[in-house]
Amino acid sequence: MIFSVSDKVRAKCLEYDVDISPDARFIIADEPAFAVEGPAIIRGGLFDIDLVGGFTYMGDYPIAQGSNWRRVNFVGRFCSIAGRVTVGQNEHPTDWVSGHWMFLDDLPWKEAKAFRYRFDHEAIGELLRLQWWNYGLSALDGATIKDIDFALSQIDRNIQSGHAEPYSGPILRIAQDTVDVISTDAEAGTLAD
Repeated sequence: MIFSVSDKVRAKCLEYDVDISPDARFIIADEPAFAVEGPAIIRGGLFDIDLVGGFTYMGDYPIAQGSNWRRVNFVGRFCSIAGRVTVGQNEHPTDWVSGHWMFLDDLPWKEAKAFRYRFDHEAIGELLRLQWWNYGLSALDGATIKDIDFALSQIDRNIQSGHAEPYSGPILRIAQDTVDVISTDAEAGTLAD
């Protein structure tokens, strides 16, 4: 089933800082709902996603050029995903004759490879150790995006001092005409099962 959420549902979602564009369409197979942790923005596209984490924005305007997300279980927190992307198109045949350039080196697909990292491996390791995304914006207080070393030490101070508290945003289960708030695990600062 493909649907867009009603104006009533969009208005209710905004109360929880979840902004869903009228150009967003959702595919629901087994369960007639999807979940979003606030705050989040979902713009135009076709989405088959079980859960979108907080502080994430995705999609594009207009729907004709929007994103296409299929069979995706989870999009994490603090993701900023450009529009006009296709993710999870697993029903696309890769053994047919095709003019698409993806057939390289006699392989039907190539694994995506990073061509450049934003930070060095030491900084990446420290970011992974801190797991700052579990603390929401409070982990970033006083940090600057222009100096990764200072940011890492400030994030660490915020977490160690208790200033950064585990983030537990509202998770909304959204269907075409209904919105329900479901629980989060405030102690762990991670999404509940």
